[in-house]
Amino acid sequence: MYINPKRHLLSNALLISAIIRLGGSGLYALLRLLVRNTGSVLPDMLDSHIHLIQSVISMIQVVLVGYVLFHSYRKVRRMISLIPAEDRDDMGILQAEAFGKNTSSLSADAISRLLQIWMAILVGTQMIYDLSSQIYRNVLTQLIAVISADNNQAMIALYNSTHGFKYLAMFIAIMLGIMMTGIFLNDQFLKIIALLLSLIFVVSFSFLRMTTVNILNTSIGVVWTSVIFHLIETVGIFVLAFYLRFRYKGV
Repeated sequence: MYINPKRHLLSNALLISAIIRLGGSGLYALLRLLVRNTGSVLPDMLDSHIHLIQSVISMIQVVLVGYVLFHSYRKVRRMISLIPAEDRDDMGILQAEAFGKNTSSLSADAISRLLQIWMAILVGTQMIYDLSSQIYRNVLTQLIAVISADNNQAMIALYNSTHGFKYLAMFIAIMLGIMMTGIFLNDQFLKIIALLLSLIFVVSFSFLRMTTVNILNTSIGVVWTSVIFHLIETVGIFVLAFYLRFRYKGV
């Protein structure tokens, strides 16, 4: 069976999730600039105040995104439950014949499955990402303690060369989410985009060095794996939501 093509439950849920993540990232960036210790040569993530802010914002994001996705999932399951299981296939055939081109691009069951996939990514994997970030922070603290405090270049090189590992699990999960969405919709463009973004991330992780930029008379080290990851998890999901909404009916 299909649901009303005007009910863009998947794309709307992803769109709201992306807005929540964008808002959280913006708030974190602002607070980070306000509380960071400009005299410290250590990475900001090792600052206990900044780490606490990031942890609280991430926890709030997980709760809000989880609610949005689960609420959309419940809506789909409620619509499906209105039709007896033995009649759903026949209902889908009748709907396709009656509505023709206005039939939703995916069945209600397929949308339900995709919502579960994105819940696993944006909630489940996000929680694993938060835990692995804490472990990475502890390991980095121990490694930097071994390096001489005067050897800034060694600390920068260590931070840059290992920072991509912090994002790896979450990045792979998002790429799988895009790939699975492309498979459900038989969309070659989404599959190619997932592969291209993966290649860009690997290249930045392997070859690009940290860049220093000045913002409001404050020097900030930019790790390109971090930039690429955060753009994908916020702006990327935002763009994906709009793409699904305007490219496919009822998705």
